[in-house]
Amino acid sequence: MQFLFWLLIGVVALVLLLVVWRFSRLHASGTQVALRRLPASGIHGWRIGIFRYSAGNIYYYKLRSLFPMADAIFVRSEVDIRGRREVKAEETSFLSEEEEIMVFNHAGVDYEVQFPHRGAMAFTSWVESAPDSRMERMSQKVLQARINRARS
Repeated sequence: MQFLFWLLIGVVALVLLLVVWRFSRLHASGTQVALRRLPASGIHGWRIGIFRYSAGNIYYYKLRSLFPMADAIFVRSEVDIRGRREVKAEETSFLSEEEEIMVFNHAGVDYEVQFPHRGAMAFTSWVESAPDSRMERMSQKVLQARINRARS
């Protein structure tokens, strides 16, 4: 019985440690967003989280998750901005009316995201600054394989 008590205390302490670690790590170095995967209807599917940018990826961390890794990873070369829309009346209870919602596609899946002030501009700049795939350097093996295919 005493072993079970100490095991329970250890699990609770571990969960609290994960909560504090994730909260302090993410909120200091990310952009708060509201994200949802499409198709979605009404107000369902919105998740509050953090975007953390790197050179080639955006790492998305859900606010209510204890998983230490990113909940979703968006690769810059696979992100395509589809447009913007206004916040609907039923969404104003949890989304800001002042900010637009951006629609984008990643690897064949559509998403909607709402950023805080200037966040949409940062996201657009990050996507558009991606190098053209034709400009990326190929490895010597890939280049040799293309040359061999062209000869045959």
